[in-house]
Amino acid sequence: MALVGTAGTTDLGAIDPLADLAERARHLDAWFHVDAAVAGAFAVSERLGDRLRGLGDADSVTVDFHKLWWQPFNASALLVRDDTSFDLLRVASSYLDRGDELDGMINLVGRSLDTSRRFDAAKVVASLRVIGRIRFAAMIEHLVDLAEYAYRALEDHPVFAPLAAPEGVSVVFDAPGYDPDVLRVVQQSLLERGEMVLGRTTLRGRSALKFTFMNPLTTYHDVDQLISGVATEVTRGPTKS
Repeated sequence: MALVGTAGTTDLGAIDPLADLAERARHLDAWFHVDAAVAGAFAVSERLGDRLRGLGDADSVTVDFHKLWWQPFNASALLVRDDTSFDLLRVASSYLDRGDELDGMINLVGRSLDTSRRFDAAKVVASLRVIGRIRFAAMIEHLVDLAEYAYRALEDHPVFAPLAAPEGVSVVFDAPGYDPDVLRVVQQSLLERGEMVLGRTTLRGRSALKFTFMNPLTTYHDVDQLISGVATEVTRGPTKS
């Protein structure tokens, strides 16, 4: 049996109480896995790392480096506490597992579910070496700050209402006084005109839009402009009848 926690949901960026889940998994003698595809990058930040408290108690963790690590799309990793867990992936075959590899040569066949893949790990390592943990952390922290800034701005906005406080880099919001279909039209219109890539989802039965901040060069002024631009589009639509 396994217990699975999420560190950064797709819509809200919400983080489960990982420490509590880890304790529960120990009590049940269950495997504890954490899907840290979105918020796993918080681990490099001393300021944000506490949001992942309990992650270190996981038996396995998945990370998508193409998100907040800014790596190629296929760069991802499965991390395990005990490397003998990878034995579960190994299937002996004479043309792959000859057993006579040269000393110092690593056979990667048992480290990948798809056997053949590009060496994306080299790109991750190179980025960390060149940029460094401190600069990576600063970039991620800035994006989290932008999300919190956007949340406060939306709270005070006459048109919008945020649907949840952000725990990561995403902010979900709606326009309570307007027809829900307006949000669909606005999202598609802004995308078609090439002005904005705005997320759209449904939360608690309500249509909603979503800002996801991924570019560390984004400024607070940019956030103000984004909110203003979306508001202009929304207010052109019909209000709720």
